Amino acid sequence: MNQLISSLNLPIETIKKLKMSGKLHVSDLNDLELNALPIKFYEAPYVSAINLLEQELLTYSILTFNTELDSVLKDEIVPGKITEIAGFPGSGKTQICFQLCITVQVPKSMGGLEGQVIYLNTNKNFSPGRVKELRFLLVETLKIQPENLGRLNSDEEILKNIFVFNVQTVVEILSTVTILERFLVGKNVKLLIIDSIYLPLKKIRDSMERLTFAYKLLDNLQLLAVKLKFAIVITNNFTTKIENGNVFFKPSFGDGLFERVNSRICLSKLGNSYTADVIKSVAKSPVKVNFSIF
Repeated sequence: MNQLISSLNLPIETIKKLKMSGKLHVSDLNDLELNALPIKFYEAPYVSAINLLEQELLTYSILTFNTELDSVLKDEIVPGKITEIAGFPGSGKTQICFQLCITVQVPKSMGGLEGQVIYLNTNKNFSPGRVKELRFLLVETLKIQPENLGRLNSDEEILKNIFVFNVQTVVEILSTVTILERFLVGKNVKLLIIDSIYLPLKKIRDSMERLTFAYKLLDNLQLLAVKLKFAIVITNNFTTKIENGNVFFKPSFGDGLFERVNSRICLSKLGNSYTADVIKSVAKSPVKVNFSIF
């Protein structure tokens, strides 16, 4: 059996110990060792389709308050779903994440969520200064009356409701996810962002092991998101592919990651013009729009 041990639902420490002893595949274990593994089994929950429809009608989508961009994002960033935003560096991925950190906190009196954000920061790009600037520009653009501002009236209020975890590897992210349920008690988190998933996954050299870890990470995270009703956004970089002498660009990690996310939106930039292209969605047909960033 060539199944990787890392694909089993085992504690991270157990996987690390087995790897250190040179055991990477299930076939490397004898029957006694295999039976002794602390594998956890889950019973898959189920609901009727009518229940799912009712939930869908009552759910919310997190928007940016940018009219053009929101025509793409509407019904994409929703509780329990994973939205991938992919593009080259400078295409607007992180800027959109910053904007979502603010708009998810819009007061309920304006139709917002007054939510909080978990930000898994793998690329050391999180900028409180830029978030403050975007908050000011959003308030100015929307011309919100002072009595309706709520948290938007204060940089401090916005920033203290964004919980930033600096993580560098997939193991660190997985370890963080295991403590999130306890961390989220008493909080009102509506959005979790991984910016970006590219860097930690790229550190795993073996492509099969990389995909296994990506699936395990996103599976664990989505189970928690469904349970606690928050949305997930991950950012990813483009990579260059050459086939039959033709050069083209696509999100990193191939079809494996594409199959695992619920939505994929690809960004590009030409001059000062940004483009968002819906490549995968269960809510809408493929669509492409031009937009600007505050």
